[in-house]
Amino acid sequence: MLSRKEIFLLDHFTENPNHYYSSQDLSLLLGVSDRTARKYLQSLAGSLEHSGARLVSKQGKGYQLIIDQPFEFQVFWQEERNRKKQGYDGNHFEEAEDRKQYLLNRLFFEEGALALEDLQQELFIARTTLQTLLAEVRKLLESYQLKLVVHKGRVQVEGSELASRNFMMAYFFGQENQNLSYGLLETELLDGISFSALLTIVMDQCRLAGLRISDFVLKNLVLHIALLLQRVKQGSSLREFPLPSQLEASRELDVAQKILGRVEEQFGVNLAPEEAHYITLHLKVKLPDDPDQLHPGQESLEEHLSQALHSLSQKSGLNLVQDGQLVKGLLAHLQPLLSRLENGMSMVNPLLEPICQDYPEVLELTKEAFSTLPELEDFQVSDDEWAYLALHVLAAIERYQREDKARVLVVCSTGVGSALMLKNRLEKEFAGDLEIVDVLSYYEVTEERLAGIDFIISSLSLSNLVFLTPVLTVSVFLSDQDIQKIRSHLRRGSLPDQGSEKDRWLSLSQADFIVQSLFSPERFLVFDSADRNFVLEELIASLDEGFKKRELEDFKEQVELRENYSSVVFGDSLAFPHPAKPLSYREQVAVAVIKDKVEWEAGKSVSFVFLLSPSTGSNPYFKYVSPSLVGFVQDTVLQEKLLANPNYEQLVEIMIPLIQAQG
Repeated sequence: MLSRKEIFLLDHFTENPNHYYSSQDLSLLLGVSDRTARKYLQSLAGSLEHSGARLVSKQGKGYQLIIDQPFEFQVFWQEERNRKKQGYDGNHFEEAEDRKQYLLNRLFFEEGALALEDLQQELFIARTTLQTLLAEVRKLLESYQLKLVVHKGRVQVEGSELASRNFMMAYFFGQENQNLSYGLLETELLDGISFSALLTIVMDQCRLAGLRISDFVLKNLVLHIALLLQRVKQGSSLREFPLPSQLEASRELDVAQKILGRVEEQFGVNLAPEEAHYITLHLKVKLPDDPDQLHPGQESLEEHLSQALHSLSQKSGLNLVQDGQLVKGLLAHLQPLLSRLENGMSMVNPLLEPICQDYPEVLELTKEAFSTLPELEDFQVSDDEWAYLALHVLAAIERYQREDKARVLVVCSTGVGSALMLKNRLEKEFAGDLEIVDVLSYYEVTEERLAGIDFIISSLSLSNLVFLTPVLTVSVFLSDQDIQKIRSHLRRGSLPDQGSEKDRWLSLSQADFIVQSLFSPERFLVFDSADRNFVLEELIASLDEGFKKRELEDFKEQVELRENYSSVVFGDSLAFPHPAKPLSYREQVAVAVIKDKVEWEAGKSVSFVFLLSPSTGSNPYFKYVSPSLVGFVQDTVLQEKLLANPNYEQLVEIMIPLIQAQG
């Protein structure tokens, strides 16, 4: 069984294939000395024996993971990650932090007080060590207005339900929430609660009401609802949580009530009205405000903001007072910020650490300028909130240095400020090369919005989400490596002649190997006519895993979740369904040809369905599939060939040259 550190290392290596990392680099990631990092690497190398992969080291370069047997390694890796999700077995605590997490898990996810004697035995520690651990936990809880109470040999947490939920969100889900991408991860702490179902409910109701929320806020909201379900199961519900009068007839309350109405129906629970008040406030205080909507006291806020910007302009040497976009963005952000502060709520900023590291001067200038706002005087503003304001300032600074254009969609998950900053940096770095058509959350990316788009630039990983438009993943701060990646893509897309392009093609044997790795005769199906549900079930059943009924339903649910975000129909001939999160051990494609077409979405019928099933581990060949499907859809001659002669051999003959061209 891999240790926590080994799992962390292996996760890093699998996320960054074909890269060497020095022990010094890895020691920084682990937060340990170089010598200790080498011990973990040596231990990992031994653990990987008979796993289908090996850890190699090269002098002057460092360490790299080599996967010799992909399927065998994926089975090994999936089993290890499942063990990690199952938690501790009671005698496997590597570090003091493990004991702290175990204790907090017991305190917040189990009912009743815990016996100190039992904890000593479970943690294999002496009474004095347990007292030290309790003191650390007590100090941690104090900042959330929670108390750790020991009475008659038992320990429990006391405080308001709202304070408990705020702590749980920050401690148990804060770091994980930063890394969530498409297809929310079901966490072992909230077992039995379907994140997919919650995500669908929230998205449906927000769309119907016209509430536009960022991906980060969306995931945060889903986690809050999952957490309230868990707490209600334990008998802990919100009580005496009044709603501010200005929200009593609000759109946010209407949406919250409809969301929780569907949650009650789907999960078979009864929720107190105060739970809807809590979600209402969550929606109100975490969404950017309508910049054109007037609020009580807004005129004085605008005046105070102008004074703060004047001070900031003097210190930065930039005329920020006249930046209308900055003023509008800040006003839209400050209204919900003030609501958060007034109601004792907080919002984690996933970009706080990189802002502190890369832009400390801008963060300090932001604090100095805006701490003078009378509206903020009576509150303790967290660094997370200051960093959100700093993003708006950074975006304004970038605007002073930008020029023009190009044709791309920018996908950004963390809000307006970070989206504007990424947009401005792109326009500055690629003046004359890029036109930023729009900035969206990933669930807003539709076929209509992709029309005429050359590629997508995203600040969050869309590796689990297949688009037939190329996707480049970058940091919101656009590092030098990101810039080089985009320049390489632009150069590749603008090669002058077919001769030079052919030089880049994969060899025939390489393309054949990729096709045979992804496709199979057993996963090639032909129907004269069929409905969508039947085709989808048959394609899923043909996958190598041989999913049983329950697993097949889970796969279908993930496919439906993915299609709830945006269309998977391309052109008027092809659908490419795929799950919102990987569910198979190896990457594979199942293909169906329907001679009389099948209606895949309302008003959209197709003859070809390519079910893409990514691996839970690495997917080295999927990058060739999406652009190949684009080539297939754009070539009616190839489509007619496959319709006229629908067999596996014909498919292979068509796919090999298409994949060759993606070298």
